Amino acid sequence: VWDAASGQSLLTLSGHTSMVSWVAFSPDGRRLATAGVDGTARVWDASTGRPLLTLAGHIGVVIGVAFSPDGMHLASGGFDGTARIWDLSPEHELHTLIGHGAEAYALAFSPDGTRLATTGFDGVAHIWDVASGRLLLTLANPENLPMRAVAFSPDGRQLIIGNADGTATVWDGDAGRPLFTLRGHALGHGGEGFVTGITGIAYSPDGSRIATAGDDGTAKVWDAATGEELLTLRGHRPSGIGLPPYEGVVRVAFSPDGTQLATAGADGTIRLWDAESGEERVVLESGSGSVVVDIAFSPDGTRLASGEFDGTARIWDLSSGQSVLTMTGHTGSVSGIAFDAGGKRLATASRDGTVRFWDAGSGEELLVLYGHGLGLFDLAFSPDDRLLATTGEDGLVRFYILPIEELMALAQERVTRSLTPEERRQFLHHD
Repeated sequence: VWDAASGQSLLTLSGHTSMVSWVAFSPDGRRLATAGVDGTARVWDASTGRPLLTLAGHIGVVIGVAFSPDGMHLASGGFDGTARIWDLSPEHELHTLIGHGAEAYALAFSPDGTRLATTGFDGVAHIWDVASGRLLLTLANPENLPMRAVAFSPDGRQLIIGNADGTATVWDGDAGRPLFTLRGHALGHGGEGFVTGITGIAYSPDGSRIATAGDDGTAKVWDAATGEELLTLRGHRPSGIGLPPYEGVVRVAFSPDGTQLATAGADGTIRLWDAESGEERVVLESGSGSVVVDIAFSPDGTRLASGEFDGTARIWDLSSGQSVLTMTGHTGSVSGIAFDAGGKRLATASRDGTVRFWDAGSGEELLVLYGHGLGLFDLAFSPDDRLLATTGEDGLVRFYILPIEELMALAQERVTRSLTPEERRQFLHHD
């Protein structure tokens, strides 16, 4: 920003990670918008240079931006062939993490909630600082194989990543150093642009064992200290449905007490196993026969939630083996599902690009979150339930603030004007 009379440089705005392709002042001159090759548009305070908003959604270069005449909206155009119009009222995004060059498949919070790990089709995993959104570590396998699953150990010192070749690598979570590789699943399948391999990973609650799900139709349990294979679980049928990238066993989850292991299958079943002996105990049949894409135990271990390819989410009572709630509303497959720490709310991520919150007792839909321009792959609550992280096809990772008082504080921090009298009457219901 330059003084037009003297030519003196007044401000330098730094934040884009690549070339800035366009700039535009708001009609009142109080804000400045920039477009970047990094795939974002940004809005700045034109007097101080303070960043106000980061608008992420384009796939690839954002080539131009323009304010609406009233300054309330910003239009952006990109190399992805889309134009987008953004409402510049304060949004409920905390961070948008930009680092994956392709789809970001899976994510996991560290047990203390201070870090987030994300994996992508680009063959790299990133570890991020949750408070600042800063990239801490980048982990890459030598072949740049797509990474489909990630989980932290309960002590947060290690993390395991599932690879598209049917292997899983255990990493030092602080140094970013590979420790050992689990080999035993068959080589992952490719086709139609998808590569599968290991698609689900879980640590036992005590950190002594690791479970993996593979598209070879098996789940395996490993010794987390040595990498020794302890169990191979067979029972899921070949799906025959032909819905890449879902084949074989799609997800695994330990019960909170570590005595049971649940597996989700492309055959439309959920199977519960004795985690010590590998004995199959219960088979839960999806009502529609649709691929079960994700599963999650409730914190007390009495219920199991499942997300299905047909867009349905279910909650199962494990004492009876019956589906007690069915939640519909998504128009795409439910690709991620999670209970909050109290077990009262359920969040679902979908390939329709939305996250939906449900009352886990009644099945009532509570809230819909938008933000990703394309489909979602996964979501995770932070351990303190303060944040929800999401990731998807656009290669971005987003944090949403959940406590309403923090959301209001963020809105007040970002507000760029007062409400008009008409808006006060409309939204606050008084003058």
